[in-house]
Amino acid sequence: MYFEDKRKIFPLALIFGIFLHLVVSLEKGEIPLNHEIDLTNQLLDREKSFFARPRSEISFGRENARMSDALPKVGRKITKGGRDFGKFMAQCTRGVIENTKDAWELHSLRSKMSDGDVGNSRDSLNDSSPDSFWEIGMYKRTVKRIEDGDRICDQMMKFIHERADIEEMYCRKLREWQLRWAKSLEKSPEYNTALLSWKSMLNEAEQVGTVHMDIKDACHAEIENIKSFKKDNYHKQVLGGYKESKELDKEFEKAQKPWAKYYKKVKEAKKAYYHMCKEERLAQAQENAAKAQDAPDKIKKIQDSIEKKGIDKEMLKGKYEKTIEDIDSYNNIYEEEMKQVFEKSQSIERVRQEFVQQVWKNFHKHVDLSSSSKIKAIYQTMKEDIDAADPESDLRYWHDWHGPGMEMSWPGFEEYGSGKKKDKTTRRSADSDKNKDEVFRLNKVVTSSEAKNQIQSSATMPEWSDDDEEDVGVPVRALYDYTAHETDEISFQAGDTLWKLTNEDEQGWCQGRLTDGSKGLYPANYVEVI
Repeated sequence: MYFEDKRKIFPLALIFGIFLHLVVSLEKGEIPLNHEIDLTNQLLDREKSFFARPRSEISFGRENARMSDALPKVGRKITKGGRDFGKFMAQCTRGVIENTKDAWELHSLRSKMSDGDVGNSRDSLNDSSPDSFWEIGMYKRTVKRIEDGDRICDQMMKFIHERADIEEMYCRKLREWQLRWAKSLEKSPEYNTALLSWKSMLNEAEQVGTVHMDIKDACHAEIENIKSFKKDNYHKQVLGGYKESKELDKEFEKAQKPWAKYYKKVKEAKKAYYHMCKEERLAQAQENAAKAQDAPDKIKKIQDSIEKKGIDKEMLKGKYEKTIEDIDSYNNIYEEEMKQVFEKSQSIERVRQEFVQQVWKNFHKHVDLSSSSKIKAIYQTMKEDIDAADPESDLRYWHDWHGPGMEMSWPGFEEYGSGKKKDKTTRRSADSDKNKDEVFRLNKVVTSSEAKNQIQSSATMPEWSDDDEEDVGVPVRALYDYTAHETDEISFQAGDTLWKLTNEDEQGWCQGRLTDGSKGLYPANYVEVI
């Protein structure tokens, strides 16, 4: 075996592994880094000095450690692969290692060529952004804006519809709350004007619910407005897509097609020119390698190839420059035609943007209750109803109907067997004034001014006498609405207070008196005693 000392296998395997890595990179078009080239040259020098030293002075472990520390991360990975070629490298000649210098020279030239002039030329062609509007096919983003506009309209309708559902739900909850408490108040111990404050709250809920139902209706009207806009501006086709977007796409394509042909020629000419430049430089590198090997026949053949490639390169360069001149002369026309089509797309989008702005203005007008005259009137009435509550009137009511002001049939002497019943004493308590205010339970929600008028209109209670005893009656409350069908009947609504003047007759009718003094018949089962 050529290498008798197995300790010499590892450095050779390491260097050959690096060499194979660079060859593979060359085949794949990958360019090795300059520091890898410098590292390999350094390792070659260290390998020579390693074999030149006497065996007694060789410390394989320390040398191996120093060489491993000098390798970058990529080099350490290559080292692992290089060990697999240990047995093969033991049979290799020393000439393989020497020839790697020429290989590095070829790689260095190729690296300079790729990282230098070629890279600069590539940058000169791609000065514009790869996402530029002027690039081939990039106008499609503008065309897609029409389809996006239709989807935005769908989102707007969904957005407004959900808000309409919220308004409707709020109204429904208010009304459920109002009805539940209206029934509860029918059995409430609250009375007289204090009850007005409660019912003013329920009245507010009913009216505010109506306002929110109006908002819901307005939202649905805006949805119909958006549908109408979609129908007029976005026309879907049977095979998919939109008529407007396809028309715009055709106009953009027509404007870009001539320039695209010029651009295609530029890319083809550039590719051919760059390829020839690479071939020429690689041939020059081969020439330098052949000179190092002192092979005259090979050098002559390579020089003829270099001369031919130089002529082809100049010819392709002229063709490349000609395509650049052609596309430069057409650029102004291309820009003008593309701008015209783009302005058309802008006008389409302007219509949509203005419509969207108007929709949101209308939406704001519908949901903004801060300046609503209806809301102001509702809460103004509510405040007046609350202010109309009169504690003194309520106390007088309780005094007259549940206190000392109530009537009393005082006991008196009755002769046995007189056959006469004691006449009902109609005198009121001595604490009762003849002219005290008549008060009653307010079962209808009225404004404060109406409540005050009602209280004032019945302020003077008729003077009590035995002759008109039947006019006093018993206070009752209406359970249901009733509309008079004859002239001798009276009408009232559920919750109204009236006075029962006579007992129920055989047909189920009673005579009663309303708070305004009108008298008439009414169904006895329509009321209950308070």
